[in-house]
Amino acid sequence: MPRAGRRKRTPRRNRRSALPRSNDRPSGPPRRTVGVQRQHRQIRFTTGLPRPGEGPRRERGKGAGTWLESSARCTSFVAVSGEPHARLEVAGRWGFPVTRARLWKRLRAARWWIVAAALVGVAGGVVVAWKLVQPTYETSAVAEYRPPESIAGVDPPPLVGTLEGLRSQTTLRELRERLGLDVPTEQLAARFDLGYERRTQVLSVTARGATAEEAETLANAVVGLLVERQDESYARRVERARRRASEQLEEAQERIEEADRAFEAFQRETGLDGLSFDERRVLSEAATVEAERASAEARVAALEHRITQLAEEMGAAPQQLSASVRAATQERNQLQQLRTKLATAEATLDPGHPRRQALERQTRALRLQQVSRSMQDQGQSGLAFQHLDRLSSQQSAARANLEAERERLARLTEQAAAAQERASDVAEHADEAATLMARRRAARDRVAELSSLEAHLEALSTPDGGLRPVGRAVRPDAPSNGKKRIMAAVGIPIALVLLVIAVALGLELGSLRAWTPEEIAWWGSAPVIGATPWPAKPEAYPDLLGDLKELGEPPGTTLIVPFSEEERAQAEAMAEALGSPEVFAEMGLRAPGPATAPPPPAPEEPAAPPDAAAPTVYEPWLGPLKGPKIRRQVRLSDRVVLVVRAGTRWTQLVLTARRLGRPPRVGYLVLDLPTEHLARRDRVGPVRELWMGETG
Repeated sequence: MPRAGRRKRTPRRNRRSALPRSNDRPSGPPRRTVGVQRQHRQIRFTTGLPRPGEGPRRERGKGAGTWLESSARCTSFVAVSGEPHARLEVAGRWGFPVTRARLWKRLRAARWWIVAAALVGVAGGVVVAWKLVQPTYETSAVAEYRPPESIAGVDPPPLVGTLEGLRSQTTLRELRERLGLDVPTEQLAARFDLGYERRTQVLSVTARGATAEEAETLANAVVGLLVERQDESYARRVERARRRASEQLEEAQERIEEADRAFEAFQRETGLDGLSFDERRVLSEAATVEAERASAEARVAALEHRITQLAEEMGAAPQQLSASVRAATQERNQLQQLRTKLATAEATLDPGHPRRQALERQTRALRLQQVSRSMQDQGQSGLAFQHLDRLSSQQSAARANLEAERERLARLTEQAAAAQERASDVAEHADEAATLMARRRAARDRVAELSSLEAHLEALSTPDGGLRPVGRAVRPDAPSNGKKRIMAAVGIPIALVLLVIAVALGLELGSLRAWTPEEIAWWGSAPVIGATPWPAKPEAYPDLLGDLKELGEPPGTTLIVPFSEEERAQAEAMAEALGSPEVFAEMGLRAPGPATAPPPPAPEEPAAPPDAAAPTVYEPWLGPLKGPKIRRQVRLSDRVVLVVRAGTRWTQLVLTARRLGRPPRVGYLVLDLPTEHLARRDRVGPVRELWMGETG
């Protein structure tokens, strides 16, 4: 049985049939359907708007829909013929997720903690900046590397070996003794950095120290030690070459003596002392050619040994450069091929030909890639790559010299054979005589060559290894970590203050509770009809009822639902008080009457008698707060008022829509509002549209 005073509702399955048919439409201006697009949805509703050219007109007649004016605060509405009340669909949210007053109140409560954190942070920052963060001075010294040319077959030592040897324990101990420092070698090695730019061949040493004098001394000492090590390495190579030349000179002199003794014995045995001038000239020519041939053979053997030695040095180069070397070599070969093709295309094709333009683009891109690769190779890897390139060029030059010496040896071999044939006619033992003379001449030439080499190497008492300083380190004016000290002095108090603020706000927001009407409207995604400190303050109860009655008598059924079991008693009391005029009389409030409801507009034309006004019913919900029963009752009601206490969790408010389904019209009534929030507004969102279905 329906409740007393409640209008009979049409079942949902028959509600469509209760709508007026097109032929039952009342007389008056024809109605038209208007399409309104809101929130990317097409909403169509039927209104009593006149056609263009006609004046404004409002009608209330049989089957006509309730008149609703548009409002900027509403997203859209639907007025359907045959329904006594229009359905209001509110999109978006009202209020704020967290009111600034709450945050400001919490910060004001924690202001002394914030001040204490700032003072402690300032003190701690000053201590850290001036005690723990020691000042560090930084300066740089610059040296230039220009490898000298090979002297008497002695190549200068590569710079990469000197740089790698600088990090050894022996060199670091020597550097520590020179500077008079009492620090471990690991800390000393961490105080300076080496940088090498392969393109300009400039070596920079950046040193750091606790004082400006220490940084300057360390940078200059490291550069000086590198120059000494480079020169010493080159001097050791020259000394080894001089020793080898001296040993070879002694051996050559012994061979001269042996050749002289052998030739003298040959003369005594054969009696060739009485040879004529022509005979001696022929034998001398044969001996000279034979000596040159023997020298050519020695040069060929030396070049072959040199090529083998260069190949071994290239094989001992760092393995990590093999891929870079292959890529660079491949790029050079590819660039050479592209340049050859481009030259052919420029000679045969027009400038606008596609093939010629494509070759130009490829050549330009490959040249830029090669330049980029050469600029990226820096540091010790750049030095090793440079050393590898120099070894490769030396090996190529040695191969070319070997081919030339082999050709010369073949030519001298032919000349020696011809000279031997001419000398065979001079004497019976001409071949042996020519061989002995050629051995004597070759031994003398070798002695002369080794003597010259030894004298040249002895003159190089202090060879230049190619590394020379070009810019000494200067004393820095200010520490390099001055910004770090300022950041420590300023950042620590700021961090502590932010930490205290974060803790204070975390304590305020960590409970995940909504205390103000704006927060409840935001998280609940529905307007707030009213807010009151009742029932904590019973004297606020009449004001709450008066504010609700001020809105007018809502047509239809208003379902008052408690948010939880704790609000059930207050919800029943609200429903009873709103539906009973006697309660208003007892409280001294004016009961709602015709003056509180909006007057109906006067019709401009005779129309059918209006429908009976829908009765106002306030119905409390006495059933379960979850499940299909409450969702069905919510769908059958015209509006739903959720009675909720201030301090409800956000998660519970967010899940309200899931618990109630998708109600057409829902609002919150906030109870137990804290005293500090009474000064804020107690209504949030389109309250009048929700309560009366109007656009006030």
